[in-house]
Amino acid sequence: MTVELKSFLSIFFVLLALFQFWSMFELLGRKEHRLNPRLLRRLHQVSGYTFVALYLLISYYCLRDFAAAKGEVSPRGTLHAFVAFALFVVLALKILIIRVYKQLKGGVRQYGLVVFVLALGVGASSTGYYYLMRATGNQYQISKLSGQARIGPVSGAALLDEKCTRCHDLSRVFDRTKTAEGWVQTVDRMRELLPGWIAAREGGLVAAYLAEIRGARASEGKPRFVASALTALNSVDSTTRDAGHDLFTSICVYCHYPDRDEDKVGPGLKGLFKKPRLPFSGRPATVENVLSQLRNPIDKMPSFAHLGDERLGTILAYLQTL
Repeated sequence: MTVELKSFLSIFFVLLALFQFWSMFELLGRKEHRLNPRLLRRLHQVSGYTFVALYLLISYYCLRDFAAAKGEVSPRGTLHAFVAFALFVVLALKILIIRVYKQLKGGVRQYGLVVFVLALGVGASSTGYYYLMRATGNQYQISKLSGQARIGPVSGAALLDEKCTRCHDLSRVFDRTKTAEGWVQTVDRMRELLPGWIAAREGGLVAAYLAEIRGARASEGKPRFVASALTALNSVDSTTRDAGHDLFTSICVYCHYPDRDEDKVGPGLKGLFKKPRLPFSGRPATVENVLSQLRNPIDKMPSFAHLGDERLGTILAYLQTL
């Protein structure tokens, strides 16, 4: 079952919980019923059976996917599993009271309220999270949920930050330039050192990303995409720096201080190229690595690849003056 189908079924699951909640209040909370109580009670029962069946169906596929998964479960996944299990326990108790232990029926309303709250928790931590990631364009998290990560700089960068920093910082990665085959061999060697931590598909994404940003060509050992920006920097003048200042002020100053070291949203950039290492990533403070961060950022920083090499070159020229 695809994550899209499970998310759609989860929406229906939450809607059934809402109907159960509303119909229970209509039947038990009013002295005079606005609707036909006999019909509403029947609809409440049918929706209850459908709710249980849908819960069991989704749980089966979730358990199957969980058993097939490798690596550690995320905090969100752990919370989702805990709430789903709690829902199973409370739902089972409610059914036992209604069907077997009828002397305890006085508390069945409270069980119904708890079932409703837990159902919302299950939906929010699964389909709610999925649609939030879609709304914010977080393709890496969507690819993790779907199990079909896309080969590209976004997912590759995120995996590099998540997987590789478990054993070492990233400076040793960005100090090197290798061919695509060389990066594949390196990632495979890392996978062998810690079996199960990096899946084969994830290793391919990391290697593809590293080949993109630190891949050597036959004629030079620089990343493929930096050539035109570096060419623009060879003829830097005051006009270029002024253009970089204006561009920095319009898009970068909201997250970075240009005149101090302290963090704003991102790190302060004063004296950026005078430091041995870049803040956060730990890469060497070179033009190539700053350009790599602008185009294929690590962590939550947005990509500015859409600006083009010429405009990125003006930003780099300005950053060199800080």
